[in-house]
Amino acid sequence: MAISIIKLSSGETVLADVLSYADDTYDLEVLNPLQLQMTEDIRSHKMQMFTSAWIPLFGNETVIDIMYNHIIAMAEAPQDMVDYYLDSLEEMRIKENTREEIQGKVMQEILKVANTSIH
Repeated sequence: MAISIIKLSSGETVLADVLSYADDTYDLEVLNPLQLQMTEDIRSHKMQMFTSAWIPLFGNETVIDIMYNHIIAMAEAPQDMVDYYLDSLEEMRIKENTREEIQGKVMQEILKVANTSIH
């Protein structure tokens, strides 16, 4: 696992697990990319970091190719950012599983009502 910070020509910063680097095209193949954003806390005036899905994550793994001409810079993430990345992925998966469970329960209730309605 090589979690890296990738700065793109679009201005976005992506935190992802770099799977491979194609020598012939210089393209990157990354796993579960998250967009990294920085903002200032209004009260404390300290910088805060947060992540969001850069590309919608599907299932347990999402593999994306990033073309070389869109990469401005790349560096290996320090350990605290690696931990933050892994925690963020886990939190997103928990939220997604919870959302799917709730949607399933709602659909069951809708079907119960639909099956017992008299028209």
